[in-house]
Amino acid sequence: MGRMSSRARVSPPPPDLRRAYERNLRVYYVFKLLSEMWLLIPIFVAFLLLDRGLSVGQVALIESPFWLMATLAEVPTGAVADRWGRRVSLLLGAVTTTVAMFAFGLADTIPLILGSYMLWATALTFTSGADAALLYDTLRQLGRERDFERFAGRGAALSAAGVLAATLAGGPVAGVVGMQATIFLSAGTMALLAIATALFREPPHHETGAAPASYLRGIREAARTIRERPAVLALMPLGGVLTTCPMVMVILIQPFLLSHDVPIGWEFSLLQVPMWLGSVLGGLLAFRLLRLGGTPGALAIVALLATIGFAGAAAWDHIGALAFIALIPLARSVSGPLTIGYINHRVPSDQRATVLSLNLMVYSVALVPIMPVLGLVADRLDLPATFAVAAALVGGLSLISGLLWLRVHRAHPLADEPLGLPRMAEHALGAPLASGLEGDPEA
Repeated sequence: MGRMSSRARVSPPPPDLRRAYERNLRVYYVFKLLSEMWLLIPIFVAFLLLDRGLSVGQVALIESPFWLMATLAEVPTGAVADRWGRRVSLLLGAVTTTVAMFAFGLADTIPLILGSYMLWATALTFTSGADAALLYDTLRQLGRERDFERFAGRGAALSAAGVLAATLAGGPVAGVVGMQATIFLSAGTMALLAIATALFREPPHHETGAAPASYLRGIREAARTIRERPAVLALMPLGGVLTTCPMVMVILIQPFLLSHDVPIGWEFSLLQVPMWLGSVLGGLLAFRLLRLGGTPGALAIVALLATIGFAGAAAWDHIGALAFIALIPLARSVSGPLTIGYINHRVPSDQRATVLSLNLMVYSVALVPIMPVLGLVADRLDLPATFAVAAALVGGLSLISGLLWLRVHRAHPLADEPLGLPRMAEHALGAPLASGLEGDPEA
């Protein structure tokens, strides 16, 4: 059986549909801006530590079942997007996240907190992968799929900008109305997100002439698609390392500030800004790094930045270590568009959301053991030791998984792969692209 190409041409849409798809691109930016604009971001760990009496280790420990639930729900919710539409999945995510945030604010025991976490984790999986799949399918209808990394990078920057705005406001709001009320206010952002989501026009996401697969069959076909594309399969562990290790800073940044006697309020928010500015910068740099070094070079830079960030924070137990900490989310914001774009270019449209969910499931699996381990180190030793362990993890695991992926990447080239400038110059002079950035399609 011949393998389906993910590069099948589509007919240009009629003018009214073209305008709708072009509007999708604008709505996508609004969606990404609102998607994580939660006022609770700069205070939710402090809320658990100060109002609910948990330790850093306990906060990290309850993150483990959160990511386990995200793992279990990722593929089923991704298949919803492929079977019934990306827009439906995104709406479910926005509404369910609203309910989860209210539940989290009300929860006053560990079992109730865990219950709100389980609902929250499920809600987020309705969005993960579906937003990227909708963007790629929209660009494909417009004949602009090669611009995916550019739009996804801007989207990542806007998402980080939303987080930044919430970070700036969350501390002062909590200082006035209290941390619990701030969590309730955060749920209001999700109502706005649901309204924005309703404005999307669902683009076709099945190959021409193909009938939608059944729910379970769609999951099986997505798994087979990954197995048949070795470069996609090999990238997943590397992407998991580069995405999950920086995620631990979401848990550690607030204990870091509290350990340096920073009170809840303007200062508490303001000192978290450098971390989220790093996320904004990373999203804007993703496409430029791709053009400069190709996917391998850009991912190598990401791994180096994350390792330096954790190592610097470990070596300098001072509030000034925030300069190093800012490198960590920057690395994550670069790696996201790069890895998602790499996968999008290699999989068929009718399996894209499910495949991306399988990819994100790897990230969730990695966080299940990492969070408790780092939390235990924080409770038994201190935060600098925790940063040192994280630096060893991201540095060592990215080196191993990166070398394994690079070997497979070179052996399974894809036509029209985004080229880094050094390889483009080499190709212009007639040299072969031995690195595997151009050749017969992998699929």
